[in-house]
Amino acid sequence: KRKNEKTNCTFQEKIIEAMTLTLKKGGIKERTLCLQAMSSLVFTMADEVQFKFFFSQQIKYIVGHPRSQDELEAAVVALVVGTYHSQDEEQEVEEVLELLKKVISKEDKMNKDAGPVVISCWEFLLTKLPNAHIVDYTLAESEWLVDALGKAKKKTPIALAIALLFGVLKQVRDSEREEFDIYEVDGFFDVETLLESLDDLDVPKSEKTKIKNQIIEGKWDK
Repeated sequence: KRKNEKTNCTFQEKIIEAMTLTLKKGGIKERTLCLQAMSSLVFTMADEVQFKFFFSQQIKYIVGHPRSQDELEAAVVALVVGTYHSQDEEQEVEEVLELLKKVISKEDKMNKDAGPVVISCWEFLLTKLPNAHIVDYTLAESEWLVDALGKAKKKTPIALAIALLFGVLKQVRDSEREEFDIYEVDGFFDVETLLESLDDLDVPKSEKTKIKNQIIEGKWDK
């Protein structure tokens, strides 16, 4: 970390200061560019305290109150990259996942259009949690994800997220030397409704069949 002799601050500290000010007072374009840059900056931060102290709450606020689709997508990516890189506390990860779930579930145009980016980030961050947690909690509460699949215009990102859940379930059952059965989750949501929704995926037939088989067989391979 090089020091600026006049201010006795590292360049990283000056960048953090400038970004903090931009997130508070910048226009839509400035905040969006700042958020995009932040996804890279987080890898240079010393520890999770820096990210949480300087940016986490500000980014969460923007995710909940975006002024444009680009800003929303940039904020979600920055938040997820920062959380994945800096957090080992399951509760912190769960809070961000819950926030993204709320974004995905909103009915307004901005959130719907940003849906593919948000669900892909949700899926990525989910892998930070232990497999057993994903099966016991996320999969058990995933009816919202199946509902979102039925409503979304671009269904493939949601279908891939669901494929991840079943892939994790199969890994857990294999480790327990138990048989994987897709209908094990039938008490959480209607499996047949899920499978019917997969017929409407916006991909070529071969890709559609591949995703469907991944879910049915629990062979997640994005």
